[in-house]
Amino acid sequence: MFRRRRPAEPTPPTTPPPAGPPAPPRTHRAGGPIERIPPDLPPAVPVRPAPTPVPTPPPVVVPSPVFGPPADAEPDDIFVSLPDASRALRCLSVLSGAESRIHRRGGEWWLRAEAEPDLVRTAAHSAGGRVYARHDDLLFRYRPFGGPVFGDRGIAVTALEPSDVTDLIRHAPLIRTRKAPLHDAAVLTPGVTTEELVRRALELDLDVWQRPVRLHPLGRGRDGGRDGDGDGAGESVMLEVTVHATGARTIPAGLFAAAERLPLTTVFRRAGDQGELLVQHGAGLPIADHQLSTLLPPGGWALADEAFGSWRIEPLSDHQPAVSLIKVATGFVPQPQTPLGDHGATANAELRVVPRRSPGQRVDAVLLDDMDLVLVPLLLEGHPLAESALIIRGRDRHLLIAAGGLLVNVGVGTPLTCLGPGPLYLPIGSALSPELPPAARQRLFLPDDRHIVVLADGAALHFPIERRQPVWELWAPARPRVDLQVPPETADALAELTREQDAPRTAAPQIPQPRPFPNRPVTPLDAWRNEAWNAEMNGDLGRAAELHRAHNQPLQAAHLFERLAQLRDAERRPDRPPTPRLPEGPP
Repeated sequence: MFRRRRPAEPTPPTTPPPAGPPAPPRTHRAGGPIERIPPDLPPAVPVRPAPTPVPTPPPVVVPSPVFGPPADAEPDDIFVSLPDASRALRCLSVLSGAESRIHRRGGEWWLRAEAEPDLVRTAAHSAGGRVYARHDDLLFRYRPFGGPVFGDRGIAVTALEPSDVTDLIRHAPLIRTRKAPLHDAAVLTPGVTTEELVRRALELDLDVWQRPVRLHPLGRGRDGGRDGDGDGAGESVMLEVTVHATGARTIPAGLFAAAERLPLTTVFRRAGDQGELLVQHGAGLPIADHQLSTLLPPGGWALADEAFGSWRIEPLSDHQPAVSLIKVATGFVPQPQTPLGDHGATANAELRVVPRRSPGQRVDAVLLDDMDLVLVPLLLEGHPLAESALIIRGRDRHLLIAAGGLLVNVGVGTPLTCLGPGPLYLPIGSALSPELPPAARQRLFLPDDRHIVVLADGAALHFPIERRQPVWELWAPARPRVDLQVPPETADALAELTREQDAPRTAAPQIPQPRPFPNRPVTPLDAWRNEAWNAEMNGDLGRAAELHRAHNQPLQAAHLFERLAQLRDAERRPDRPPTPRLPEGPP
């Protein structure tokens, strides 16, 4: 607590008293200074001494048994344990190119891979598996990055049962995938539904082949049981129908939809070098088709979902044209023809140019009349086409053409497309009725390297190729008069020499035409165009396309390559079954 101290009163100076004991403090007076009074302290508590600590004996350590190989031991083999067949196939797809052996242990699948350890670890962990290493006759688990797991007692190698890839496929269900467009397809169907399928394919202008095959079952479902082991039970005989689309076309998806509606019918895509592996269209395994074909034993295989099953294919004959499966109409009676007598002359059909839808056709040339010819300078003056286009003038029709095709619509005249063979042209959006093969068109219209033939208005217009000229000559003026500029003294000297000549000159002196670079050989700028033109007129479309590509004309080169491919496709005869193609990537 605090109290105020009274200030001292002034006193006169006196003699200090003798030293003695200190005077007691003064009592409180109002207005005095404040001083601190210490509080009352509690009574002291006696402290007891700390007890003496009792020493504790150390714990007894009992050594535990150590299982597993030494940390620095090199494994003899590397195994991968996977929980199901689908994950095992996924692991095999990553280990593509490495030799692997397949084993089973209960419901697990084991792969012994002969590859570098890092690749095996990556493949195992990407498929959700575990890595084991073999030491002597035991398998010990290994960490993802490091040595073995200590405390693992190991798995005996003898506990693994040998298996193969066919057993693995039987237990791996197919999953649904995107239905990619196909050029070649195979359809397994019973004989009673083959006629309808073949008729639909022939109506779509597809090549169709068929052969009988025997199907040996690999098993159905996921229980692992085999159907028909030992006595041939469960086998079936069906027809394998091969459908092929020529050229760059693909098989219409509507044909697949119609085939899948037929009973006991499944559509397959082909894989492998010989096309012996058939995988259901719109389904697949967790491994690419071409990788799976290298793992399977030689022979034919058909893999489908549980509704159709997986089979081994045994061909019973060679491929045959499927047109023989089409039945003759009911009531059709063949009439015998006597070999003698006058049977009369056959009436030939009149050839006509009829309209027909033709999307995507390029403009190769333009047929002009006299009114169109007047408009050409107005349209092409300053246009890049004026450098390469040529004009062949006729009596009342004219042809505008260019090496490799015009490829643009100039806005006047009738655009033409090259029908072939040779320089044979037809208006775009038209077709011949009746249709004629290339050999018949060559014989009827006689296109060659000297004439261009245009079919229009019931006539074949022939334009001589030698009369072609650059289109810019339609508006280019005449060559100006050459005025040779010489110094005045040179002109006077020449005049003096002329007067001094006694003999009269029979003709005026020929003044040489000036050349821009007299010491450099002048090469025509369109020399390669003439070479490309001649190659195209002679039917060598490949050479003409290479010249355009070499001179930075990609559109003309691509168009010529397209015409060459169409010509080769038209000349191809389907005298043998189509060669199966590999699919474009995994399913």
